[in-house]
Amino acid sequence: MLPRRKTTTTRSFRVDEAALEAIEKDAEARNVSVNTLVNQLLLSYANFDRYFMQLPMIKIASDAFGNLLAAVPDEVAGEMGRRTGANLVKSVILSKHGVVNLDTVLDYFRMINDYAKIYSFNESELDRKKSVTLIHKWGRKGSIYYANYVASVFEMIDVQPKVSTTENSVTAVF
Repeated sequence: MLPRRKTTTTRSFRVDEAALEAIEKDAEARNVSVNTLVNQLLLSYANFDRYFMQLPMIKIASDAFGNLLAAVPDEVAGEMGRRTGANLVKSVILSKHGVVNLDTVLDYFRMINDYAKIYSFNESELDRKKSVTLIHKWGRKGSIYYANYVASVFEMIDVQPKVSTTENSVTAVF
């Protein structure tokens, strides 16, 4: 994630009229200023979109993803999670940071939480042990997917966490 600066910069841009009307409408609906919404959109691009644009991606509704997960056997859900964690995640982290380590892995999880909104990410530390928890809405199959996803991400940095699941969450302790 780009570091937060306490200063702002004033710039002038020409904007397509239809785009501006949509932004003004959405800003009003969200009860924020146009400036705030535009800044949020620019941060989303700077911190997230530009790294994922390098990969062949499709946008899919989260319910459609959940339906796909529900339709596959447990082993396939797990393999999908492993492959995503090992391939896509590593590519994005390397693109953004140039190195894969604990800090960049945790930054990746935070970035997905902040911008993709496919899970809620929480992290904590107790007695020198860290834990990360992903809370999702896809039930048991989602937990199978994310348990393998999280394990494969941590394996990239030679960390073997103890992974536990509930119906809608995955926790890794290391």
